[in-house]
Amino acid sequence: MHTFSKTTNRPPKQRIGEKRTPPQSFRKPYLPSNMSRQATLEKELEQLNDLNIMADQLLDTIKKTQRNITSSKSATDNTSALLENWIKILNQSKFVGDVLEDPSWTGAVDVESSQGLDTEVAKLNAELQALEKENSAIQRRLDSGSLPINKRVRR
Repeated sequence: MHTFSKTTNRPPKQRIGEKRTPPQSFRKPYLPSNMSRQATLEKELEQLNDLNIMADQLLDTIKKTQRNITSSKSATDNTSALLENWIKILNQSKFVGDVLEDPSWTGAVDVESSQGLDTEVAKLNAELQALEKENSAIQRRLDSGSLPINKRVRR
């Protein structure tokens, strides 16, 4: 029997070479003399079968846990992607709100594209005027009767 030190409530350290006795729960159970070897082996087999069942249940639980972790990771990745998109949307809406509230903002003006648009508008106006002159000339010829009937355009 161990005696405890007066300063601490711990058992003293084991000395080198001293045999250590296992706790009561690890000692061989006392078997009555009338219990045969066969009965002992059958009882041990039953305990091993119970351990196998528990090991199988543990493996099933581990597999289920792995599936749950995979599912959770997938949901986390999807949520992360959605949050990234939401952050981009919020940043863009903040930028647009700041621009709209800026009193010095007069609208987006791109010098190169506005010059290109001005050139294209001028070309379209010139084409429109040419078509209107041609239309007027054709109308005058129709009114005067100098245009043959088979060339008249029906509207």
